[in-house]
Amino acid sequence: MTGPLPFMNRFNQSPRAFLEGHFKVLLSSMALAISAHGQTQPEGLSSEASVEVVEYDFSKSRGTLIYFDHERLVLNTDGATTKAFNPNDIALVRINSVESPVSNAQTSTYPGRIWLTDGSHYSTEPIFRRGRLIWKNEMVGQIRASLDQIIAYNRSSIVFPESSPNDDLVVLKNGDRIEGLIDRIEGDLFIEQVDGSMNGIPLDRVGSFALINDPMPDSTARLWSVNGDKIAFDSFRYEQGLGLIFGERRIHVSDLPDQVVGFAYNVDRMTPLADLPVETSGITGQLRYHNPAPVNDGGFWPFDAPPMQISGPIRLEWDLPGNDLGLIATAVLPPAFRKHGSVELVISDESGELLRRVLTREDPTCDIRIRIRGDRLIMELHENGDGPIQDSIRLDQAILLGSQAID
Repeated sequence: MTGPLPFMNRFNQSPRAFLEGHFKVLLSSMALAISAHGQTQPEGLSSEASVEVVEYDFSKSRGTLIYFDHERLVLNTDGATTKAFNPNDIALVRINSVESPVSNAQTSTYPGRIWLTDGSHYSTEPIFRRGRLIWKNEMVGQIRASLDQIIAYNRSSIVFPESSPNDDLVVLKNGDRIEGLIDRIEGDLFIEQVDGSMNGIPLDRVGSFALINDPMPDSTARLWSVNGDKIAFDSFRYEQGLGLIFGERRIHVSDLPDQVVGFAYNVDRMTPLADLPVETSGITGQLRYHNPAPVNDGGFWPFDAPPMQISGPIRLEWDLPGNDLGLIATAVLPPAFRKHGSVELVISDESGELLRRVLTREDPTCDIRIRIRGDRLIMELHENGDGPIQDSIRLDQAILLGSQAID
């Protein structure tokens, strides 16, 4: 079995139950039919989601989320005034409460993770009920996907597993590798090996598997959960007092602030800076022996934008995927570096300087909201009078925003 044959076989073999949609969840018996129009909510049901709406023109609005769907978002900004937004103007929505800050919270009881072709991924655990495989998830309940919708599964790690370029790959817990075509998963995982033989492997012996299915992400909305899930969906509606309802199966997420950290209407118009390759060099007249690239924190982060640890003095340069992009981020002098750290941050493009700011222990943060006219971004960290000791910063949620889809 060579080349793309296993992938083609997947579509030509005997009919396999192709489950509609990606999700299904059982609605709690708690009455969720209380609307936000002046009626009292059930005890214990959180109806208020404190959010920050960030628009493509860099403006920010904070308030209580009242309603949103694919046509509008309504925010209560001061307890008495409501403000409506056009989704085409919204870059992203940060959702957090005092109890659930925007962070890389890894609180799921499920240690495994599954990746789907639509660009979503979930913490999960496979469960068999009445002979059927169910991928269990804390937030959406049941993730339903056929083999043709799955890219990979890792039983005990959030790291994308080992894969093979031409065949499906199964890695057992003992490290053994089996390549071929995964035919089905029942009580066992059945794989047709490259020599034509069929093996049935108990699923509890499988450490990971990766299929050669092609990713097919689209421009639908994305939601990031506190457990690191990234959910893609077309249909959605949030109403204060009811919670979030999304997907064809009408999944309800009632306690939004405790389960969701971020939302974006169109992921094609945003690119995490950490995803782009970077060139590093030294600063003239500021001696250091090496120029390391930024270090990105691992795991899953809202908007796929991990914190970037930048060690200065240094010059960083990125070739951008387009021009006339916006950059939003927060530069922070970390607490551990505030005793001696004092650094000057300079951001520019081909046209010249765009931002200059000194970070010290008295003023350790900088909100970055700039327009980059060219297609090259330059960032420099300079010493600021106290020498190079502890002249490092952390760049939080650094995201490039485009007026149109970013290539």
